This record gives sequence, C-alpha cells and structure tokens, in this order.
Amino acid sequence: MNAKPETLDAKYITLAHGNGGRLMRELIERSRARLKSDTVFDLEKGHGPQSPRLRRIVNPSSLHPAIWEYVSDAIAADIAADLLGPNVKFLDTQMNFKWARGGTEIKWHQDIPYFPHTNYSLLTIGTFLEDVSKGNFQMYSLSRNGIADPDFYFVIFYSKNIPPEGQNRGYYNNPRIDQLILEGRSTFDRTKRRQIYSEIQRIVQEDLPYVSLYHQINVAVMEKDLQGYVMYPAGFWLGIPQMSRKPQ
Repeated sequence: MNAKPETLDAKYITLAHGNGGRLMRELIERSRARLKSDTVFDLEKGHGPQSPRLRRIVNPSSLHPAIWEYVSDAIAADIAADLLGPNVKFLDTQMNFKWARGGTEIKWHQDIPYFPHTNYSLLTIGTFLEDVSKGNFQMYSLSRNGIADPDFYFVIFYSKNIPPEGQNRGYYNNPRIDQLILEGRSTFDRTKRRQIYSEIQRIVQEDLPYVSLYHQINVAVMEKDLQGYVMYPAGFWLGIPQMSRKPQ
C-alpha cells in the first residue's frame, strides 16, 4: 500500500509493522511454555507448546513503551477526554486474539457489573474497526450480512471506493472488474446481469482480494399449520408479515 495514511502517525505504523509485530511474536512464543493463564497471558482451552492459543495479553502497554505512547498520546486519549471531560484516568489495555479453527466466543454482555467502581463514567476504546475503515491493516476478518443484490460488488471492489471514500478496504484495483461493475449497474435485464456478475465472480475468484471463510446456513422451524413463510438469503425475517395459519 503506497497511499499516505489517513489516521495513524508514521511511528505507529512502524510499531505495527516492526517492533509491535516482533513484540506480539515474542509474547506468543513466551506463552507456549505456560500451562495455565497468569497475570500476562489469558489462554484458551487447548493451549499448548505446539499449538498456542492466546486469548488475550493483559495490559500490553506496560510491556512496550510504544504501545503506552499510542494509548496515552495518540487520538484515543483525546477521544476519552472529549467524551468524559478533561480529567480522565487511564485503567489498562488489552490485546485480544482470534485464532483459526475456532476461538473463544464472547457473547453479548455488560462490562459495568465487573468493574470495581462507583463512578459509572467509564469508556472502553477499541481501534480495530477504526483502522479497518481507514485501510490501515495487513489482514482482517469481518462478517457481512444483508447482501440482497450483486451490485454490492460496487461497494467492496470498485477501485474508486477505496478508503476513506468507500469500503474497498483491500485497495483492490482491476480495470476489467470496474468495467463490469458499471455495466451491471446500467441494466435491469436479469439475463445480462447474471452474465456480468458471473464474470465478476470468476475474476475475483482468481484474484482473491477476499477469502470467504464460510457461508451461514439459515434454518426456519415452524408449526405445521403455518403457511406463506419465505426464507431470504440474508436471514432476515421479511417473510413473517406474509405468514398466516392454514384454514381449519
């Protein structure tokens, strides 16, 4: 990526690509010898020397001065001061991991009952999604839903939609894909659109700007006397208003 960074200072990018990356690798190597979680390493079930499964590094800002500088002098501290007031106090940091072949699922929850504070003016700041939106990453994983039309390729693959203009976060640029996307947007003929988007899928499958990890299977279970339900590919419940009970 040769574009000028939109958000991160050069020293923080150097941290991510250089010292920070080495630091994480060193910590992962150190975690191999641990048999159970401790004050630094929060380990997943199945962790071992041959297959480290590190769930979280506790307070990495105390382990590397560049990480402390990032959380104290960069934009995160300014955001906290703007939202909570000028007199803010730093608590700690966490570095979370999500490993291949599974990973600890963290269900919806509220953090506040776990904090030993009477002051409820607390704020947790995460930078993952912000960096992804700006294109400041080497690799990331997110899920998408609600895709009902292949015109969505315009959003994620059209070359003029790179951040911050759009969601082509992989900086994918293929003139042939751009041409096909515009052709697909210019017609309502379903046969022509099928041909155009089939060609787009063939090219994208070869270029691999994205790697699809899985496709969710949606299952609907209902009583025998219900009728009229239509299953939508995105999993939305749009068919419910058309449902009715069969006449007795």
